[in-house]
Amino acid sequence: MDDGMASLGRDSAQTVLCAPFVLGVAPGAIVAGFDVHRRQITFDALDTVSGECWRGQLESTSAAVERWVGRFPGRVVHVAVEACTGWLFVCRALEYCGAVAYLAEPVETSALRGRERRAKTDRADARWLRQLLCEGRLPESWCPPEHVRQWRSRARLRNTLLAERTSWIQRIRATLYHHGVPGAPDDLRTLAGRQFLAALELPVDAAERIRVALEIIDMLEIQLSGIERDLRTLARHQTGCRVRQSGWPAWISALTAPTATRSSASSPAKAPRRCGGRCSRPRSPRAGPRALTTPTTTRSRTAGCRTTARR
Repeated sequence: MDDGMASLGRDSAQTVLCAPFVLGVAPGAIVAGFDVHRRQITFDALDTVSGECWRGQLESTSAAVERWVGRFPGRVVHVAVEACTGWLFVCRALEYCGAVAYLAEPVETSALRGRERRAKTDRADARWLRQLLCEGRLPESWCPPEHVRQWRSRARLRNTLLAERTSWIQRIRATLYHHGVPGAPDDLRTLAGRQFLAALELPVDAAERIRVALEIIDMLEIQLSGIERDLRTLARHQTGCRVRQSGWPAWISALTAPTATRSSASSPAKAPRRCGGRCSRPRSPRAGPRALTTPTTTRSRTAGCRTTARR
């Protein structure tokens, strides 16, 4: 790929006078935007001394990023990268070479662009990142420390495994419903659920589907047990986690009185319904008596919106 950075000439139209990077001051800085993809990295770089702008593409590897930063010896390189898949190795390579990496929040970065009137391309994305960085308007995303990033990644992996386990349980239930099998236990992963499934007389294809699903669920349980054990060990050493764990039973007992236990209210959303309450936000004291006594239905809200639109 071309990493020679063909010069596009002076790009003063894309520079704001109140930008934090002052133009024409030696040694100056190199301000760039990277649009990262699996096959290539599209860049748009600005030399704050001469005002020249370069565009091109790099291989999507750490070595290519390090070689690109090495083309500016003695200069401070500032690079904006969107916080999407691939930002980790790019930021690590930039920091290894002494460059300054800025992690851009994707949603806010796209919102600053406004309504699209032209085709969205990789070059346009890289140029927009560089322009926001030059103007000091880049919405930065928090880059966590390495140990925090690893624990967050493991927590997301746990959520993914839980979702995968749930999907296989739903496949078993769908198979049972398809063959007209009633009375399935609530939890098919228990001993009673396994015995119920083993006692069924189903066609060969349905029995095979249930057998494969149970084997995959068992493998997921093995992976989940190790991750959850490590997460619990970490939580016991975190102040915030200890406060939440110690405050849960007291919060439940205070909210539900003696009628609800932890088993009957397994989550904060279920606790008010167990004691006859509603999970709703309290009304404003400025609301009139009619608003307090007459419920608002979907039909009445829709009619009100139509009346307002006609007016």
